[in-house]
Amino acid sequence: QKRAEKMIKILPTSFADIENIYALEKSCFTADAWTKESFEFCLENAPVHKLFSAFYENEFAGYIATSCVLDEMAIDSIAVVPSFRGKGVAKALIEKATEGFTGSCYLEVRASNKSAQGLYLSCGFEIAGVRKNYYEKPIENAVLMIKNIK
Repeated sequence: QKRAEKMIKILPTSFADIENIYALEKSCFTADAWTKESFEFCLENAPVHKLFSAFYENEFAGYIATSCVLDEMAIDSIAVVPSFRGKGVAKALIEKATEGFTGSCYLEVRASNKSAQGLYLSCGFEIAGVRKNYYEKPIENAVLMIKNIK
C-alpha cells in the first residue's frame, strides 16, 4: 500500500486537466454526466467548489469535485479511470478533498453501485438514508452517505 501511495499524486485541477476529466466523466456517467462547463465553473468558483486531479505514475487517473458551505461538504462527483481502480486513487482523492475540513461530508451514490458504497464505507462514511428516484436514465434511488470529520 505504501508503494502505491507514492505513485499517486493529487493536485489542484487546472484548466488543462478539464479535457481528461470531461472524457472520464462521460465514460463513467453516460446518462447524467456533468458538462465541461460544470467543471470550469468549479475552478472559477473556488473555494466554495474544489476540484482535484489524481495522477498515477504521472498519468491522469481520476478526479474529485466538491462543494462546501460552512461546515457541510458535498462530494459532487468522483471518478477513477478503470485501469487505475483498486489502487487507492479514490481514497487518496477523498483524503485530499477533506484535508483540513471539519464538519459533515456527504454524498449520494446509486443504490446499485455496491463497489462505490464499499469504498465510501471503508473511508468512514455511514449510510444515512435513501433519496427516492434521485437519479434519472435510469431512474434509481440514491444511497445518502455521511461522514462527520472532526
